[in-house]
Amino acid sequence: MAKQRGAIRDRASLNETARQVYEDGLSSLAIIDIVENANSPAVVNGINQIGVSSTLSLLASAAISWLLMVQVRAYSEVTREDDRNLHAAILYLKSPNAIESYPLSEQRLRLSKAVQLFDAALGDNRLKRLKRMRDKHIAHMAAYDFVGGPTYNELYEFTKLTSSICEHLAYGTGTMAVAMEQQMLAHRRSAQLFWSKFITPTEA
Repeated sequence: MAKQRGAIRDRASLNETARQVYEDGLSSLAIIDIVENANSPAVVNGINQIGVSSTLSLLASAAISWLLMVQVRAYSEVTREDDRNLHAAILYLKSPNAIESYPLSEQRLRLSKAVQLFDAALGDNRLKRLKRMRDKHIAHMAAYDFVGGPTYNELYEFTKLTSSICEHLAYGTGTMAVAMEQQMLAHRRSAQLFWSKFITPTEA
């Protein structure tokens, strides 16, 4: 049997990681919703009128940078003994009998789906371009040509894919039993309420 890489070596550490990546996935979806709400014409007009566009632009940029970092981190190679990201969880599930040891067929189905989607995402060209942007433009300062780089829509769509993998992992391990979409309802209401404060009465 190949030597186990990373810090996930039993059900307890797998469950802890599943909870963390589930929260990352949910927060990532919430970030997308926050940014998309900020781009509505009524909000943009209100922001411009009160003169805070530069501040909110910086906040949006920081949010997008965080989103990019979290996406690339989930797929980073597992090379150290304390690595515990989504990739490490998938490697653990690929070990002999890891999935088969779960008693419920629904759990096994969810975990198998997580592995299947992760493997497909790992070879996705969008991930390669997101990683290159992270490496050249955010994690380091290097010459970077934005031509051919990932678009916002590609980042958002890939984020949704990653979040679905995290959800399958959390459901399969039994650490979460609430769908992300259900939890997103509260996040959406909060984002809408927040941005509504910037809409002028004539735009409402």
